[in-house]
Amino acid sequence: MTGWRIGYVTAPKFMISEMEKLMEHMDSGVTTISQQAAFAATQGPQDCVGEMLAEYKRRRKVLYEGLREIDGINCMLPEGTFYAFTNISALNKSSLEFATYLLRQHKVAVVPGRVFGKNGKGIFASLSL
Repeated sequence: MTGWRIGYVTAPKFMISEMEKLMEHMDSGVTTISQQAAFAATQGPQDCVGEMLAEYKRRRKVLYEGLREIDGINCMLPEGTFYAFTNISALNKSSLEFATYLLRQHKVAVVPGRVFGKNGKGIFASLSL
């Protein structure tokens, strides 16, 4: 349910307690339509899950292989996501400068790594096709 901003977690009680503290300040609640959609997604037919998984794997491969062909860009094959954190440090541009360049010159939107904190410096998150 990409983009619906809903999910669930299973973890030890002490972790859930800490997560609740964080969530109190990040999210005020999930919309009714998102809750109903999540319920339908988990309780309804699961026929489409295999299809969606195959499509995400195909997109991941296209993204990964395409990025590896670009000089100055490095990335590891994402294992559990449909986006890639791409190392752009060899380009001598900040992640914001590079994201702005891609948007203006090539109409490609990416998330500058700096939004992920100090460890995101020199990377950008490239969204799937």
